[in-house]
Amino acid sequence: MMGGMDRYYQIARCFRDEDLRPNRQPEFTQLDLEASFIDESFIFDLIEELTCRMFRVGHIELLRPFSRMTYQEAVSRYGTDRPDTRFDMTFEDVTSVLQDTTYGIFRDIIGQGGLVKGFCVKGQGHALSKNVLQNEYAMKIVPSFGGSGMTWMKVVDGRLESNIVQFFSEAEQAGIMDAFNAGEGDVLLMIADTAHPLVHSVLCDLRLHVAERLHLIPEDTFNALWITDFPLFERKADGIHSLHHPFTMPDRTDFDPGKPDELLTLRSRAYDLVVNGEELGGGSIRIHTMDVQRKIFDALGLTPDEIESKFGFFLSAFEYGTPPHGGLALGLDRMIAMILKTPSIREVIAFPKNRRAWCPLTRAPSPASPHQLDELGLLKGSGRKGFTAGATPRTGDRRPIQKQQTITREEVRHVARLARLRISDTEAERLQQDLNAVLSHFETLQELNTRDVPPMSHVLDLKNVWREDQAHPSHMTEPILENAPDRDADYFKVPRILEG
Repeated sequence: MMGGMDRYYQIARCFRDEDLRPNRQPEFTQLDLEASFIDESFIFDLIEELTCRMFRVGHIELLRPFSRMTYQEAVSRYGTDRPDTRFDMTFEDVTSVLQDTTYGIFRDIIGQGGLVKGFCVKGQGHALSKNVLQNEYAMKIVPSFGGSGMTWMKVVDGRLESNIVQFFSEAEQAGIMDAFNAGEGDVLLMIADTAHPLVHSVLCDLRLHVAERLHLIPEDTFNALWITDFPLFERKADGIHSLHHPFTMPDRTDFDPGKPDELLTLRSRAYDLVVNGEELGGGSIRIHTMDVQRKIFDALGLTPDEIESKFGFFLSAFEYGTPPHGGLALGLDRMIAMILKTPSIREVIAFPKNRRAWCPLTRAPSPASPHQLDELGLLKGSGRKGFTAGATPRTGDRRPIQKQQTITREEVRHVARLARLRISDTEAERLQQDLNAVLSHFETLQELNTRDVPPMSHVLDLKNVWREDQAHPSHMTEPILENAPDRDADYFKVPRILEG
């Protein structure tokens, strides 16, 4: 746009360092477009028409105009910025209803500024028994989502039933039923926590889990919507950061870059296209004036020298007159997979990467030679020779063995402390000798063949269990517990969070 090109589109091959999922690949294809002198309405009209035509090829009709929902509404009602709107169960906030409750857990959470939210599962009381709700969801499933617990209630004979309903007054029970618009046979699931984002994320996972379990998601239904008004900035431990990137136009330009609280109220002119809970594309209206761009850099804490070294060329281009412009990119692989109703985008990519981000056909990424790494400056200053900056080994690789450093006694003790183990000087010395002997052996090898070595990853959670076909008297545990720093009966007693 700065170079005078009014509009363009490109089908681009992209590479992104992300974890692999059914809807993600490190190498993917996107349709990218940009245009001058436009606003959001131009993008919405153009992309809606294009998306409808693409889905029509797969005999899928999308309703226009697409729905629109703000980021705040999406997170508040669905717990995510890519909500699946094919089914109901939106969240309701009952914090105010329970403001004066005598139920201790809720009272403490609300007193600390916490949140109590939940959703109603209509007419599924027969499918979600008390045992399932308490022993599966409250005790296992919700903790696996990161929640500390779950409160459930069922509407039976016009009244609420649960293991804690007796702690709520008649007025509170009536307020809860009214807030959820609950009727006979409905089930209410609630999460309470002082961390508001945690409440939303746990409820989001719980909503999807319940819907899939009870087959509440209609098949062959496609709901498209635009998510708008994203926050421009977010606060992290080390300061203010851009939620997307620092070139998105804010909703207003009269902000003070030195006031973090004011920055967090800004909204961006960004938008995402979401269909059935999947983000298919996203973009924004871009910044086109130098003063606004400098204010954004100042807000991010960049010094004048950093701005000049990183973006000096970019700011200089503004001096020649940059038109208002915006754009969007669509993920073609993800969109085609949805149109063809395949479970993974790997099904619509000619040569997809596997679960280890490795291409079985081309065997990429392949190892780089020391000469190539040195030529790119990736070995300078490392103090080592060999494959110190090479690609991650894959199954089937043959790799030269690089020289290892000697393990010290203090390193052995450090690992023992992390594992909460108490070891004697003799044990530390023996471990040090054994580990260094292993490293010395590997140094004698010319190459390491990992062809038949399975990947060290686990799909399922690991569990330590006793053998059930043999008795295990208590004296068997004594040798195991000798190194425990603290004990609780026949168990290691460890802190809730391990400190490194």
